[in-house]
Amino acid sequence: MEGSRPAPVGTGHPSGRAPQPSRLADPALHQVDPTDPWSSWSWLTNATPVVRLADEGESARWHLLGYEQMKEALQDPVLFSSRNTAEAFGRSSFELIPGELDPPEHRRYRQLLNPAFAPGAIKVLEPAIRQVCNELIDGFQDRGGCDLIADFAFLFPTTIFLRMLGLPDDRRDEFVDWTHRFTRPTSPEDRQVVQDLIDRTLGDVFAARRDQPREDMASFLVTCELDGRPLEVRELLGIGRLLFIAGLDTVAATLGWCFHHLAFQPGQRRHLIEHPDSVPLAVEEFLRYYSVVTSTRSVSEDTELTGCPIKKGDIAVVPLAPANRDPRSFPDADEFLIERRPNRHVGFGLGPHRCLGAHLARTELRIALEEWHRRIPDYVVPDGVELPSSGFDALYGVGTSVPMLDSLPLVWK
Repeated sequence: MEGSRPAPVGTGHPSGRAPQPSRLADPALHQVDPTDPWSSWSWLTNATPVVRLADEGESARWHLLGYEQMKEALQDPVLFSSRNTAEAFGRSSFELIPGELDPPEHRRYRQLLNPAFAPGAIKVLEPAIRQVCNELIDGFQDRGGCDLIADFAFLFPTTIFLRMLGLPDDRRDEFVDWTHRFTRPTSPEDRQVVQDLIDRTLGDVFAARRDQPREDMASFLVTCELDGRPLEVRELLGIGRLLFIAGLDTVAATLGWCFHHLAFQPGQRRHLIEHPDSVPLAVEEFLRYYSVVTSTRSVSEDTELTGCPIKKGDIAVVPLAPANRDPRSFPDADEFLIERRPNRHVGFGLGPHRCLGAHLARTELRIALEEWHRRIPDYVVPDGVELPSSGFDALYGVGTSVPMLDSLPLVWK
């Protein structure tokens, strides 16, 4: 077997126990190698596509694990509403626009933002994105090693975000710190501090651009109109928060899993180097195989899903990881096929709330893989290094973070 990466556990739970859906939060579910917790979700998805996690007062929390169940929920924003879900993630006064709105209100803001994130608009940004990537690689290539997470994965999307917003690069470490503290707060008070810092910074930027517009995203937002009027401060902050929250740790986490995978799969890495035209296909498979996004919905009416009676007010948690490993929808679901065709993964979600920044994220991932392997084709994880991971509580619907490696040391000659 190529590399030393542990094989997926597949349908057999590592503890040897039979599936116990009512005890989904049991720590035994995590008795797998910390760098391959995805296998737990493969096991559970095979066991049952819908799980009732826990009762919370008069409501219940459901996990929709199967591909078809995920599809049904995300394509029905009336029955599975995006409103009233913020408290499930520990924040009640940090509205994200349009992410926490339902149609038709959602559609108005989405149509306003779509042009800025359309394929053509992102294509124009490619040279700048490639420049950022190479600037970062310049900083550590000659050292013969780096921590992929700290030195590249977080800095890459954060720098792009800052430049799109019109903020200086010297605020990069500050924004990375805010991302960590928002998604993994030490206390509710610390999260509130970070929320206030984000709002204050965004508010200052929007105010400055009203006076002196530039060629950046902040200027676009303050000069565009909705229903013939400029956006209010509340709306600007809601949109700015979403752009901040949605695009930084998700790309960083995916980059970590991409490079971890390729560090232990030199044959697949060599394939990408020798066949660069296959990089876009590999990006799609990484998005399927290592899905990091979890959506949460509030059920607006009594309904039934796969024979499960779900009541009004219940919470539906939709982790995309198990849906993208559902063997009922993906042949060889637990195998990473670098040129998988077709690949109808839902790494960016589905329905009206499908990720606004999907084209930008794809471009960032593709350029990162292209430029890194052009300059650093051979690298390994040093022997004996532990690879801690975190954020998997979000897959249970009890956290705000995404599953990621906290550190990934790489070395090369």
